[in-house]
Amino acid sequence: LGKVNALPIENITNSKDLTNDVYDLQLSSELVDLAGAVKVLTIGDRSAALDFAAGSTISEDALGLPRKETPDAGAYEGEKKAFDPVNTVFNTTTSTQYYTLQEAIDDASAEDVITINGTHKEQIAITKSLTIQGDDASEDILEGLANQVINNGSVIQVSGGDIDVNFNHFTVTGGDAAGNGGGVNILDVTGLVSFADMTISGNTTSTGHGGGISAVGSDVEIVNTTIENNTTQATTERFGGGLFIAPGLSLAEGATVTVKKTTFNNNTSAKSGGAIGIEGRYKNGNPVALVLENVTVFGNTAGNGGAIFTKAADLATDNTQSNISLVVDHST
Repeated sequence: LGKVNALPIENITNSKDLTNDVYDLQLSSELVDLAGAVKVLTIGDRSAALDFAAGSTISEDALGLPRKETPDAGAYEGEKKAFDPVNTVFNTTTSTQYYTLQEAIDDASAEDVITINGTHKEQIAITKSLTIQGDDASEDILEGLANQVINNGSVIQVSGGDIDVNFNHFTVTGGDAAGNGGGVNILDVTGLVSFADMTISGNTTSTGHGGGISAVGSDVEIVNTTIENNTTQATTERFGGGLFIAPGLSLAEGATVTVKKTTFNNNTSAKSGGAIGIEGRYKNGNPVALVLENVTVFGNTAGNGGAIFTKAADLATDNTQSNISLVVDHST
């Protein structure tokens, strides 16, 4: 009938051709226990194979451990990773807990609310309408990994066109961007991105604009927020240690940023606009508007314009009127 490992196949219960058939090996055969130890892959603690089935007729796995009511796929039962009891992520719309904030974002539907508590070290990207919220900006923190491969180093990246994104009651820190927006980079969002009761602190961009927040071609509202200790390091034409605003590069979109009851403190730009930098020179001529209401700006430094620096369209080359509007009301 043939050989396995140079031993003859014998003592089987069927003498037919072995092709496409099943045979029972007798216990007296020399092939019994011939293979020795066999390497197997166990299930990871976050594998999709965990709790895979609705039930099983087999009471034990290959190690003799009991099968669960929702058994795992494969020969062995795995063990699911426990959720961190302090640093939590919940989609409060669906009452679902997640291991990371990005997992919750990816799994969410538009307009879901995701709540974080504690400290979370990751960098996230958002392309749908969502609310991300904590309970207290002094306790709930999203800290970047200083990884410029993810989001070019920004802690939060928001893009995706006509979406509305709300950030409430947490701190964004530890961003180290190679491009714009060390803390938050907002690009060509035609809806509204809002910040309420937030802290944007300790973020850096090495070659781009906006150490704290960059808003390009997007409408943004910032309320009751502290923007402090952020840095734009480049000594070339880079603006806005705390906040950078510019019209869209490719879309026919301007940028309107409204800031209320907010403090800009101790932000730095090596070139221009320690607290806020506004770039209006992009040749599409899209408008840029900044509205400040009850805003405090102090202790910010830059080579030009320690508080606010604006650079409007070049009339000689762009053939347009100034495209920057600045409204200041009850601010110091």
